[in-house]
Amino acid sequence: MFKKKFSKIWLLLLVIVGGSFMYFSNASIQYAEEANEPMKELSNNELLNLINKYDPLIVNMSNKLRDEKYGFLLDYGILPSGEIEIIVNLPYKVNKETKKKIENIIKNVVKENNLKSDFFAINVRNHYEQSENLSVGLSYNNLMGHILENMSEKNYGSFSVNHNISSESINIEVNLTEDKKDSTQKEVKELVEKTITENNFNPNKFQITINNNIHVK
Repeated sequence: MFKKKFSKIWLLLLVIVGGSFMYFSNASIQYAEEANEPMKELSNNELLNLINKYDPLIVNMSNKLRDEKYGFLLDYGILPSGEIEIIVNLPYKVNKETKKKIENIIKNVVKENNLKSDFFAINVRNHYEQSENLSVGLSYNNLMGHILENMSEKNYGSFSVNHNISSESINIEVNLTEDKKDSTQKEVKELVEKTITENNFNPNKFQITINNNIHVK
């Protein structure tokens, strides 16, 4: 049941997150793989520049994992050490065999792209188990999956969830049907904030917008 539900969430995320990142071409950064110094605290513009650099690689990894028929959500972020953390969220308990196979797929993609494997840390984990977020997020697909699941359990009717990273904040936009009242908007915002906190993220870094733009027939 979880696997079927997870697959539906994953398909929704493909639509929601595709093309949702905003890229800034003028941001500059000295990447950790080009220097042995500790990674400084990065601005959102610098994070956007990293997204622009590594997002094609992440898409490549996603395609390879789909070819192997895995149900998953793929996140990535940058660790304090400067490594790029690849996070594969699975809808079931992760065993050693599955973990090893997924790690090998990701390592092969890194190698095919002529990148250094020791610059990437691979984290294969269960989507439903809470875990500490050690890296600064460059995507929030797992969090979006939890928001979608939590909202699906409520009687909100049709809705959509979008997210992107801007130069100022991490933006989450929830769109409800036009008949929903202000009290529902407030309830949804509180639910999103609670989900963010439950997933060990700082809610102050997120800008949440609730709209009523879905027309009711």
